[in-house]
Amino acid sequence: MSKKDLTPSINNLLNFVKNAPPAVALNFNETLQLGLNTLREMEGHKTRRLEIEAGRDVVLKDFELRKFAIEKYLDASFNERAEVLKGNFAALDRAMESGNNEIAIAALNSIVETMKSSPLTNGGVVREMLTAGKPLMLE
Repeated sequence: MSKKDLTPSINNLLNFVKNAPPAVALNFNETLQLGLNTLREMEGHKTRRLEIEAGRDVVLKDFELRKFAIEKYLDASFNERAEVLKGNFAALDRAMESGNNEIAIAALNSIVETMKSSPLTNGGVVREMLTAGKPLMLE
């Protein structure tokens, strides 16, 4: 309904209130005030809902960024680890083919050390990525 459509109704209502006994006019005024207060309160709730939704969206975006960062960190870490192990096994193969025990022992020691460490045991990095409230830096 447009404002133009409401004008006759409002005018009729105002004429009714002007001609009504004072008790009816007072009751009408109280009812009108109650209605206006209810509308203001509803508007306040709507604003609060929008604030809550905006806050939720910020938190969800932060979770997405942290998930992305952790996935990238783990992908890079495991890929790097795989490359190191491939290189160590290739060195071990060459050492065994050539009969060089010193290089074979060094390659085996490197393989063992690499297997002892894991990107998952370096929990400090992942924990820092998960800590809410800290800015997340992506490289």
